[in-house]
Amino acid sequence: MATEVKGLIELKKALKDYAPNLAAQLDDQMALALGGIVKKAQSYAPVDSPLSNWSYRKRSEKNAEGQRKFPLYNSARVVKGIKYSSTPRRTNKKGFKAVYYIINKSAEGAIYETAGRKNPNGQPWVGRKGDPNDHSVSHSNNPQAGSDFIQAMGELKQGNIESSTKRGRYMKGRLIFRAWAEDYGKANAAALTAIYNVNEQFKKKQYFRKVI
Repeated sequence: MATEVKGLIELKKALKDYAPNLAAQLDDQMALALGGIVKKAQSYAPVDSPLSNWSYRKRSEKNAEGQRKFPLYNSARVVKGIKYSSTPRRTNKKGFKAVYYIINKSAEGAIYETAGRKNPNGQPWVGRKGDPNDHSVSHSNNPQAGSDFIQAMGELKQGNIESSTKRGRYMKGRLIFRAWAEDYGKANAAALTAIYNVNEQFKKKQYFRKVI
């Protein structure tokens, strides 16, 4: 799903320093290129919770001590949390930094997007045994709780063509990844074209500045 563009960070810095109008143009064109993905992903958010007991309208989001519990489904928050950003993120472990991207900021949106990626049948069940702070296992009274939850979420969609690669399972989702997959690369192509065109304009601008 992610596309590596070498020199983009340097280009953005140069545009900001020497051609702020082109910097604004690039941001606008990237927002236009990726805006369709955002709207489509937002449209895939269920209006009602996929599970009746996951709805914030039927359960409190805090326990008796006032501590926040497992985030409950709120369609409005999920839709609002899916957005485009042009603020560079931190460099990841592989040395890459996301510059233009679509993010799912709500906790329940991220859960709906990715549930079942790592454990298709739910987390290993231990019931009430073990460390209650261990979130890598299920402490539910129902041994099938994890499996039932994931099945209710619906199918994970492959977000790119890398399904056979080691990272394939991490490129699946039900909102942003689904929208990206069903776009068939059009948004990606538009984004790359925007970067190329602005870069060419900037090079010409620098060239004429040197000539004059």
